[in-house]
Amino acid sequence: MDNKKTPPLTPRGFISAFRDLVGDTYLIKLFGLSPHKNSGPRSLCRWTAKRPYVDEDSIRENWIEKHEKVLKRLLQEPGGLEIARALVARHAYIVGCELSVKTEILPDKATMEDECLDDYPAITRFHESIRDINPVPRVRHLWTEAKRELDETLAFYEGTRGEGKEDV
Repeated sequence: MDNKKTPPLTPRGFISAFRDLVGDTYLIKLFGLSPHKNSGPRSLCRWTAKRPYVDEDSIRENWIEKHEKVLKRLLQEPGGLEIARALVARHAYIVGCELSVKTEILPDKATMEDECLDDYPAITRFHESIRDINPVPRVRHLWTEAKRELDETLAFYEGTRGEGKEDV
């Protein structure tokens, strides 16, 4: 199989494929690497080295791995999950995708009425954001929050009716 056509699954594979597409000159300029004395290309080589086949101490973490560390660190902080999701949603939006949560949706209210009423503030914030002509990323974030609230209400309703997604 041609590796150039295979989606890169590791940070190093991504950097390698990206490097093949845009070239060293672009990456050296983008990351402010020194083109002198070959240090920029050496950094790129370290970023794309296959870890199991080289000495760990000779490899510098690439920017994808650092980005992943930032996300993992955010998850350790109160409120960090929302910031991490917003960042990933921004990346998804750039490439025409939409972020969805993999975990099961759990209603956070005790009654159906309370769950329904809980939808309104999120929907109102979303609509007010549109009316106030906020930037698209802010509107998309509020749209996601409103959808999550509606998903919780639907999950509550399905739970009370004894019907699930498989009955659709």
